[in-house]
Amino acid sequence: MLRIHRFLALASAIVLLLALAMVAWFYYQQAVRNLTEMSTKHNIGIDRILLNTVWDRYGSYIAEAGNLDSATLRARPETQSIDVAIRALTANMHVLKVKIYSKEGITIFSTDQPQIGEDYSNSAAFMTAAQDGQASSALSLRDRFSAFSGEVFLRDIVETYLPIFDDNQNIVGVFEVYTDVTDVKERIDQTTITMLVGLVGIFSALYGVLVFGIMRRAIAPIKLASKCAAEIGPRSSGVRLPIQGMPREIMPLIVATNGALDRLDRALDSQRQFSADAAHELLTPLAVLRAHLDTLKDKSVASALREDVDAMTDVVHQLLDLAELESRSEAMKDAEPADLHGVCAEVIATLAPLAVRDKKQLALTGSEGPIFVKGCVRMLNRAVRNLIENALAHTPSGTTVEARLNQNGEVRVIDQGKGVPPEERDAIFHRFWRGDQKNGPGAGLGLSIVKRIVESMGGEIAVDDAPGGGAVFTIHLITVEPDLNEEAVERSPDL
Repeated sequence: MLRIHRFLALASAIVLLLALAMVAWFYYQQAVRNLTEMSTKHNIGIDRILLNTVWDRYGSYIAEAGNLDSATLRARPETQSIDVAIRALTANMHVLKVKIYSKEGITIFSTDQPQIGEDYSNSAAFMTAAQDGQASSALSLRDRFSAFSGEVFLRDIVETYLPIFDDNQNIVGVFEVYTDVTDVKERIDQTTITMLVGLVGIFSALYGVLVFGIMRRAIAPIKLASKCAAEIGPRSSGVRLPIQGMPREIMPLIVATNGALDRLDRALDSQRQFSADAAHELLTPLAVLRAHLDTLKDKSVASALREDVDAMTDVVHQLLDLAELESRSEAMKDAEPADLHGVCAEVIATLAPLAVRDKKQLALTGSEGPIFVKGCVRMLNRAVRNLIENALAHTPSGTTVEARLNQNGEVRVIDQGKGVPPEERDAIFHRFWRGDQKNGPGAGLGLSIVKRIVESMGGEIAVDDAPGGGAVFTIHLITVEPDLNEEAVERSPDL
């Protein structure tokens, strides 16, 4: 399917080409018509001159010669006399041949003697002159033509039939003159070509103005609307297609689309609010349930139930994080710089007791000192924490989870677990995907949240194999100049 500007450009080109062809064709036809009319008048003048000269001496012969056969007509002395007289009169003219017919269509005389005696009664041009009494002409291109001076080739010829009247205005014959208009016809052809070239240049300029000027300017608002539509998504609520400057023809579509986006935004807001409200409502009963577990006499049962409550609490917090992500994804793009080193150090300090309890170690390596990146401190803290918690869950006891920093805004979380198979490296970032641990703890939201947080900050996340076994999760964020003082950085969580 053609795009609209291509369709309009193609349609405009076809219309202009058709207009160009029609202008050239009309000019050519009019020029040829004028040439035929002028040649007809010229030939009528010649006919009258010849007729007046010949008729005075040979009128009676011409009126009666229609009954003679071809041989007799050629042998008659009048034929030779008429030929000499006509050649003398047309010596300085563009006359190629002269013929005289009886009213029945028999060729009484021709400067091309082999044609004498031929019957032309079926010729439409002859009949117009012989029966209607009107002069008629026709322009034709002859590949080969027998003229006074012999055979000529590729000549444009106008042949004119003129009725011959007697004193009582009765038609007694037809006079025919062939004149050579090749030079004039060639000038018409050349003029047509020159005009065509000029029109091509003019039409090309008009086409350029139409396509690259007017059309592009007319389509520009549509392209702007398309660009805005391409940027609309669940994380860019509130964006609407522009109305100002839009063509009137597509305004109903713009208005209807914006109305649909309004309804979608309300539905998304309702869904986000429902998730956040549900998560908040669950926190209180979970806290109460945890408090009741402390009163149970069977400590082993209480411990098992407490683990389940902790897992449910973690899922609720993840749901709250998702709800916050949906509402803050646009704001995080403009957040103040965050210190990646400080965030990682804080997360490791927080999770160190958990690692020690499970007989595992945490290590922060690589670049030291502040590494300022574009993003929200609180959400970046959550992303790094989710990665390290995920690594701790998969690395065996007695091993180390390492967070390695780089000055280019990169943090690599390395564990010594089983690793992630290549075919699952895209799926692990999908919501609720848990691989071969579908019956284990967690809801499969942690890595999905990490990916959403990183992408909302303009960064990227990838997973690969660690040297010696395990997985490496790499977050690459956009570094910024440390143009803010430390106090401003510390305030950045209060987005």
